[in-house]
Amino acid sequence: MGTVTELKISNPTDSNFKSEFSALYTLLWDKMLNTVCRKYTKDIDKAQDYCQNGFIKVYNNFSKYKDTGSLEGWVWRVINNSILDELKKRDIETQNTVKDEFDFSILVCSEDEETVYPISEVLSLITYLPPSYKRVFELYYLDGLKHKRISELLGISLSTSKTNLMKAKKKLSTYYRCGPPKKKNKTY
Repeated sequence: MGTVTELKISNPTDSNFKSEFSALYTLLWDKMLNTVCRKYTKDIDKAQDYCQNGFIKVYNNFSKYKDTGSLEGWVWRVINNSILDELKKRDIETQNTVKDEFDFSILVCSEDEETVYPISEVLSLITYLPPSYKRVFELYYLDGLKHKRISELLGISLSTSKTNLMKAKKKLSTYYRCGPPKKKNKTY
């Protein structure tokens, strides 16, 4: 079959595109499954779903590929972003059915306060976090990823990942004690 660099893929509107894309799909499936999708889940079926959905996005967006860089790198990035989009959109409560409580001691320093609260309460507070803090918090605590992996996934430094998590915890602690921030009314 050859390598990705040997593949010539025409414009998505050309009649040969489907067969050329099929060759790309066949060539990269195992690599994308094992280097991208399996990093996010140990469940092979879920990893295959991620890979399939990612390749659908690659197919649908192939016209956006600029032949200036590595095709394989572009496919990797599209699939990786597709997975991150899925993780952001999923219903966290259904993904955490086993976990119906959250140890809030990670957020609250005082030992005289209760330390376990319903996950639904924590999840409702998480929605108020700035997006960069929210993503790191979810990936670290809800998905169980380490800072090194989070920094790779989000394209941030290791120290930024740790800082965003620390800031997320501080904000959640404040939200828990004082309530979530009020929406500002815009006046014109």
